[in-house]
Amino acid sequence: MKKWMTVIIGMLSITSGIAQHSTTYLNDLSADLLYAIKVNQPYEEFKEALEAHSYEAISDSLQSDAQKKAFWINVYNAYTQIRLGKEPQTYSNRYRFFKKDFISLGGKELSLNDIEHRILRRQHALFGGGYFRNLFKKKFANDWQVDSLDTRIHFALNCGAASCPPIAFYEPETIDKDLDAARLAYLSSETTVDTAENAVRVPKILSWYRGDFGGKKGVLQLLKDLEVIEKDNSYKLKFKDYNWEIEEKYLE
Repeated sequence: MKKWMTVIIGMLSITSGIAQHSTTYLNDLSADLLYAIKVNQPYEEFKEALEAHSYEAISDSLQSDAQKKAFWINVYNAYTQIRLGKEPQTYSNRYRFFKKDFISLGGKELSLNDIEHRILRRQHALFGGGYFRNLFKKKFANDWQVDSLDTRIHFALNCGAASCPPIAFYEPETIDKDLDAARLAYLSSETTVDTAENAVRVPKILSWYRGDFGGKKGVLQLLKDLEVIEKDNSYKLKFKDYNWEIEEKYLE
């Protein structure tokens, strides 16, 4: 089984600028929470401080897409780790694991699906290959969602499985650079070319959400733009199986 090395680099300092991409106190809390979890330090203080914020405070604090993406990616990864640490047996039913409302923020109970598909993917449906939106909207998602869907989030969210991208924490000031790096690292590592079959094999994530990327043609173009594959190739696109095995430490 392939093991990813967790990438965590230091702690964020609390800042108070007013620039569009400036770090907010909520951004700091989300990063501090994730960092504490990853280095096996007490994290309840950060979790309680995060959950004490009101609905309006979250809406007012997270204004730019950079702030929203950094916050919600950190929250998703942190709460995934929290639940796997406390209830690893729940991962045996992945549909319920991602659907369960267990994240208390702004007086709302959110699921991992809410964060990924309603907030970060702008109310897109879990199923349907990225081509359909949820028919039934949720108000908190309308208020908290990003303005534009950024496909790079797919290479930053870690759901606990072996095939997931590695965990890092994000801050608004550097999120574009960091998401670019995460995308390139994941696709470069996980993409293989099969010359015998004239095919390029890519992670299953790109199949599940191919509509986000502009279909199969969009996926191939992305690989060419990133120079993961040669620009003048005519390979067929194939998708690898996803390894859903979780780390042994959660099963001890």
